[in-house]
Amino acid sequence: MNKQVFIIIGSVIVLILLAVWVYLLFFGTADTADDVFANLGLNGEEDTTIVVAPIVEEEQPLVNMERPKLRQLTTKPVAGFNEVQHTASSTPVLYYAEMGTGHIYTINLQSGEEVRISGTTIAQANEALFSHDGATVAIASFSNTKNRPLVAGFLSTTTGAFSEKFTKTVYDFSLTDSHDVLYTTSDSQGLTGYATDLDTSKQKTIFSIPFTDATIQWGSTTESSHYIYPKTSYALEGFLYEAKNNTFTRLPVQGFNFAALANESIILYNASTNQKIQSYIYDRENKKSEPFDAPVLPEKCFMPETGMEFICAYESTAITYEFPENWYRGLTNFKDTLWLLNGSSMTAESLFNTNESGREIDSIKILFNTFGTALYFINKNDNTLWMYEI
Repeated sequence: MNKQVFIIIGSVIVLILLAVWVYLLFFGTADTADDVFANLGLNGEEDTTIVVAPIVEEEQPLVNMERPKLRQLTTKPVAGFNEVQHTASSTPVLYYAEMGTGHIYTINLQSGEEVRISGTTIAQANEALFSHDGATVAIASFSNTKNRPLVAGFLSTTTGAFSEKFTKTVYDFSLTDSHDVLYTTSDSQGLTGYATDLDTSKQKTIFSIPFTDATIQWGSTTESSHYIYPKTSYALEGFLYEAKNNTFTRLPVQGFNFAALANESIILYNASTNQKIQSYIYDRENKKSEPFDAPVLPEKCFMPETGMEFICAYESTAITYEFPENWYRGLTNFKDTLWLLNGSSMTAESLFNTNESGREIDSIKILFNTFGTALYFINKNDNTLWMYEI
């Protein structure tokens, strides 16, 4: 068999295979569904079978309605705050001013929603006060001197717009619910206290004191008692004075490292004894002073205008004579427990330990709300705002 025959036979076999492939491709039909290898949709029926994907139930997130009693309300540093109720029937909300900017925010105490209501910038704001109706605010700025800029005015309860009504450089200040700005200015003769009505811009003098470096515990109204003592120092003896109705009276408490907090019923005060701070309770009715077991700093306490009970934050540790000045400078701090103290029975009841938060909290600017349902305070370590729900 020669080469030509092989070529002819090979060509015939290729043609036969090609013909079989063309037939199967265009005209072949499988006898059963199992015989189908690939349906290209050519010369066949359209597949109308509906394939239903299985339903996968997604797990819904759980809403945690259990809130800890002790909780942090802000991450921003806070210059000042107050619980505000616009009307007798409205739900209270929390107002606060951000440190550094003076921007004002509200916090819904039920939902936790935070809303900025004023974008008016008060440069280097570091202290703020609000009236209980939320209508007025006073904000002071940082200064390298003892006197600092203060602005005060009205907040719109609908838009939050800030209307400035008062601007002055002051030594210290307060704000009343009747919309009076209380403040002191200093000169070489001492400090003078004034009251300016934001509604009428009328001003009057409320006291004068013959020293220029003082701590002032303002009363809730212009006519209330205002308590004043020289700045605390372990090297200087301090005294407590009461300014009321254009009179200036020295009260019967004193001492080195002196600091005090007073109301109509009692005076809590500190004095150094053997290079340690001792706290005392002075009963103003019985005119009697007794040492208190717990050494507390009055700046870390809240005292109502009358009554024998008050609230303090402190760590159960001895306070040495230099501690207050180091604490003021930020060189040392506390890990606080908050206590309910009774100046009549001289007893203390623990309310809660801030260690529950897992943070080191040094409590200042303690405020007990008017409904008796919550304590608010600022953590001196980072100026964040906290709340404890009673």
